[in-house]
Amino acid sequence: MNYLGKLGMLVGAASLIAGCSAQPIEISSLYPGDAQMWDHIFEQGDAEPIDFESDPLGVIVPHHLIVAEEMAKFYSGLSEVEDGVKTIYILAPNHYGTGEFNVQSCKNCVYRTEEGPVELEKEVIAGMVEAGLVHYQNEGFVQEHSFFSHTPFIKHYFPEAKIVPLMLDWDTPLAELDELVAALDKRVFSDSLFLASVDFSHYQPPEVADYHDQAAYTTIKNFDLLNVHDLEIDSPASIYTLLKLMEGREYMKAERLAHTNLYQYVEEFTDGTTSHQFFAFFGGEKAAVPAVSILSVGNVVGGEELGFGTNWRWDPEYDVTTDISAEKYFRDIRGTEDRFFVGSDFIVFDLPNNTCELRNQNGMTVAFCEFVEGYEPVDEEAASAYEIVEEFSAQADLTYLLYQFAGGELDFGRRSKAASYVDSGVDVFVGRGLDEGVTPFIYYEGSLIFYSLGDFTEENKLATELAEDSEGAAIGLYVTENFYEIYVFGVDVVKGYPQYKDQSLRQAFFNSLVGDESLEDIVESDSVKGVLRIPRYVLD
Repeated sequence: MNYLGKLGMLVGAASLIAGCSAQPIEISSLYPGDAQMWDHIFEQGDAEPIDFESDPLGVIVPHHLIVAEEMAKFYSGLSEVEDGVKTIYILAPNHYGTGEFNVQSCKNCVYRTEEGPVELEKEVIAGMVEAGLVHYQNEGFVQEHSFFSHTPFIKHYFPEAKIVPLMLDWDTPLAELDELVAALDKRVFSDSLFLASVDFSHYQPPEVADYHDQAAYTTIKNFDLLNVHDLEIDSPASIYTLLKLMEGREYMKAERLAHTNLYQYVEEFTDGTTSHQFFAFFGGEKAAVPAVSILSVGNVVGGEELGFGTNWRWDPEYDVTTDISAEKYFRDIRGTEDRFFVGSDFIVFDLPNNTCELRNQNGMTVAFCEFVEGYEPVDEEAASAYEIVEEFSAQADLTYLLYQFAGGELDFGRRSKAASYVDSGVDVFVGRGLDEGVTPFIYYEGSLIFYSLGDFTEENKLATELAEDSEGAAIGLYVTENFYEIYVFGVDVVKGYPQYKDQSLRQAFFNSLVGDESLEDIVESDSVKGVLRIPRYVLD
């Protein structure tokens, strides 16, 4: 039985005792009545517990029980350093949109497990309700798996602990979350543990999920609170609340202790993945990760007319003047819940012509430039394109150039021009406008040159018989001080609509884009997962 089927069985097994609100609401977890299954899960966890360097104040743990054994390993290791936990605060999403308030808890829930009930810390919850920070909403907790997925582990590894379940709406205002953080901060004791029950990338091919997870990892490590709601996660509010609480308590040493994905547990890859990251927050200063993620795409024809010209964040509700919105135009690649364009620090559909501008993210300064082939400064004394790039690259940790070729083929002169831009300070060169389609990228002097990524959109012939099918690539770049990670997303443009290339064709597409045999000795590559890593320095 698949996970959703089991979940349906589980929700059906949960019994809501009718009558007055004082009566208990009994909720079971997965595999109710199957003590043998839970014994097996716990045995796997005890056999390979995750090693914790000390006792954390907060943790991030998924609620997707496909990774039940990894969860057992995490809880097993946690119990070895947290033997006195009495109250566990669980921050989790409101998956089903139940109730009318942003922050909710249950008054009478009792979570049934094979080893006995997990009870609520009712006095704490009542105090938060009385203060107006939390509202009771009992019935929604019956089906909310982000809580009952954890209770068997809590009962087994922390048998005396009670829980404070806090269900947070996706778009809870930050001011309301800040009030919640202040209230939780007053409740931090030596026997407290704060747990964010969060799954990460959803409904995407494995290579897209892995790319999104890098951005999430960096944001969490850097405690970048302003970036949390731009991540590809199912509860930004939970992560924000946990991070801000840990920051205030100086538990900012975040360590990712495990990273898994649904595709590791199925026989064949699927585009419907769910990813999981396990974090612990230890006392100490943050270990910042200077890194940036940039989503690059191929030719965007008619982009400004469609309302998605220069853009840094994905907003599916563009106010466009045409009857075709970016949301509709990308209907086939956006995916379920509009996840594809979420999770990048920057998206480059287009940039201002013949200039550069600086952007800051995660401790890195990026110079974004765009120049059009044939550009010459009007004033003879004005700086050339190369000089402008050189000026901005001197101020940046990474220089990204979007270069608009004026059609035609890739020849020696154009290759030389790209190399000249690299010599002027460009780290990533992305070309558009050639008639070549997708060309293999080049690694030159520690920089990346993508002469052409093919097509990403068609002209204004959307969904008509006039629109010719074509192909292209979207590239997810994850760049640190020392290396580039390149995530390759093959794209087919069918009747004007970009969509993922069929899974059976992606590995060959990846190999055709990489192409450069001279990279074999310095590249870490996985064509099955569509990613390679290249150092940002030149070998002697």
